[in-house]
Amino acid sequence: MLEIPVDLSHRPAGSHSKIHFMRDSFLILNTTLALFRDYKPLTFFGSISLVFFALGLIPSAFVVVELVRTGHEPQLTWSLFALGSSSVVFSH
Repeated sequence: MLEIPVDLSHRPAGSHSKIHFMRDSFLILNTTLALFRDYKPLTFFGSISLVFFALGLIPSAFVVVELVRTGHEPQLTWSLFALGSSSVVFSH
């Protein structure tokens, strides 16, 4: 291992940085996600499926709470939405 001294100085007048904050940030994030997807696919896709599973539980919880609270089924729309969201999660 060797330590090499480096002289740092201010940027010359009239020059500008070649770094584009948004574009370069997006490229770094995209590369990080691609590497994560390629080297840890179970963790990557498992995390995505857990997010969708949690989102599918929201309308289902509303239906169950309404059923326990009133003793009647809630609106047909919520029941169908809960059924549809849970079937999408469990079908994959």
